[in-house]
Amino acid sequence: MSPSDTEKKGDLNELPGCAPEGLKDLRTAAEGIIQDYYHLLGSGNPSKAPDPQKVFQAKGVANPDQQATMLDNYDSHEENVEKVKTDYEAQDDGVSVTTGGVGDAIKNAHDAMDKSVDRLNGKIDAAHDAVVTEEHDDGTTSKHLPDHTIQTVFDGIWEALDETYAEVSGVSDKAAEEALSIVGDERTYNQSPYNDTPPGSYPTGGPGDAVATPASYSPGTAIVSTEDEPTAFAMMEYLINEHGFTPAQAAGIVANAKFESGFDVEATGDSGTAHGLFQWRFGRHQGLLDFAGQQGEDLGDWRTHIDYMVREMNGGSYNDAARVVNNDNSSAAAVARAFDEDYEISSGHTTADRESYADDLLNKWKAAKGDTASQPSTDTSVVV
Repeated sequence: MSPSDTEKKGDLNELPGCAPEGLKDLRTAAEGIIQDYYHLLGSGNPSKAPDPQKVFQAKGVANPDQQATMLDNYDSHEENVEKVKTDYEAQDDGVSVTTGGVGDAIKNAHDAMDKSVDRLNGKIDAAHDAVVTEEHDDGTTSKHLPDHTIQTVFDGIWEALDETYAEVSGVSDKAAEEALSIVGDERTYNQSPYNDTPPGSYPTGGPGDAVATPASYSPGTAIVSTEDEPTAFAMMEYLINEHGFTPAQAAGIVANAKFESGFDVEATGDSGTAHGLFQWRFGRHQGLLDFAGQQGEDLGDWRTHIDYMVREMNGGSYNDAARVVNNDNSSAAAVARAFDEDYEISSGHTTADRESYADDLLNKWKAAKGDTASQPSTDTSVVV
């Protein structure tokens, strides 16, 4: 195996020195856990990957994904978090991972995990730019991070932990072992990368294809069912008439709602951490709750969820999603992929199905209109 067949992975950037100690320690612990996931996947033992929340709970931290626990009351938990850091000691420049001569089961998981780490590092880098310097009356200065930046990084750490855990736990030991036995690009087996073992429930909001409750919910197929049509068509009409999307853009967005929640606004996924029509998590879910309260809207109405989605796309970290959706106002499949990659930030396992569903939805919507569907708006920008 040549040196070019290995890479360093799982290296997290350092936070600003003025970041809260609890946030810095959480970042260090997360780095060690993520590097362990890479190691277990590369050694053919992904089933041994520990649930990140249970890692902290085992050391006495009851609610590690809550900011009140890890930051506001960190003095009460610092000793226990130190135990996690000791158990999962991170390598400063990442852990060495074999990348050459492996099969798709590992390649695909590596790619998704790398994207999660990159997204988190992007948020950490942005935190450096957000540092505020205050001058005091005595001539001294102090630095701090704005509350919203702290929350963004905190949520980003947990999103990266959950996303990388989902990727590793979604690969069976057998699939990992067979992928590791491949020479070059030639497979030693003739099944799917998962050997008929479906991936686990992928967290979303940022990301994944969360399997929602109730248990009867199915993430979706590539074909729009007769049962889906009334709700899917109504959502398309709302996106077109109220928010100025084209029919193709509306179909691409609705396809993602189908695969995220099955159109159920009460759907929950990822052990209860993902919620709503588009399966928001952590700070993004709280944003939905705040939005509904401030606007006096009904949280049980899918229109409220769509309004919030558009609100998110018009600001903050999701401007890129609006940009890529606006790049193509005539291809439902292209919009479905862009929305999945830049707004849902899912695992990517169902992206192709979302594209097919979007195309089928647009065609059936046009047929229901007697093939006289509304022409694309001249203004294709996302509006509230």
